[in-house]
Amino acid sequence: MPKNAYVDLGGGVFLHCNISNARSGSTLLLIHGWAGSSKIWSKYIEKNKESFNITAIDLKGFGDSSKPKSGYGLPKLADEIYSASKRLGVKSAVVVGHSMGGQVAMYLAIRHSAFVKKLVVVDSAEKPSKLVPGWVIEAKKDYKALIRAVVPSLFDNISKPELDIFMKEGLKMTRDSVIGTLNGIMHISLDDKLSRIRCPSLLIFGIHDKNRSIEELRLLSKKLNGSKLVIIKRSKHCPMYENVGDFSRVLNSFAKE
Repeated sequence: MPKNAYVDLGGGVFLHCNISNARSGSTLLLIHGWAGSSKIWSKYIEKNKESFNITAIDLKGFGDSSKPKSGYGLPKLADEIYSASKRLGVKSAVVVGHSMGGQVAMYLAIRHSAFVKKLVVVDSAEKPSKLVPGWVIEAKKDYKALIRAVVPSLFDNISKPELDIFMKEGLKMTRDSVIGTLNGIMHISLDDKLSRIRCPSLLIFGIHDKNRSIEELRLLSKKLNGSKLVIIKRSKHCPMYENVGDFSRVLNSFAKE
């Protein structure tokens, strides 16, 4: 059964982790997206907990992790994920990042290349989504209203009780973590660094995603040494939750290669 753990990074900052240990197989490190938490991986973990050692981490500012006033640049978030993983005894992993978490995962592969055995980027790209500048403006007016508007837009095929869970997770954010992480996304500088990612990589895209476009992921695929791009049907921005069957088959096959 998955267990909760808290990793103290010092300076009053701790990260919440959901850990499932299969005692064999590859180790997967799962990184959620903006306004999310490790709960977005719950269906995937339940379905695959006997096949992989899985660690899903709440980024700083999200879920049950610390929410300080500052320190939300994406390279810093990547370094903290690396530090937390090492303290948990994870020496290397297949790193899977969703949305903003995909950008964090790419920084992780650039800054800590020996740690990332393989890289999986889900519904993400090397540049900010075209929606983010408007979100920054709205967050400064009413960050909770922004979260209430964004979270439902990520899904097509979930029940109201499920949506309520993700809304609750999103509303755990503070004004500082909302604005700080959005500014962090706005200031990413991945494009000129992607050639430094040498590990095998896979891109996954939910076919009905409105936050990202297939053209963005095709361009990223070319920049990541021609990595494979797979489209998941019957899903919007969160294929790991809306179509966990197809998502699992694609990710698991890549992780086991």
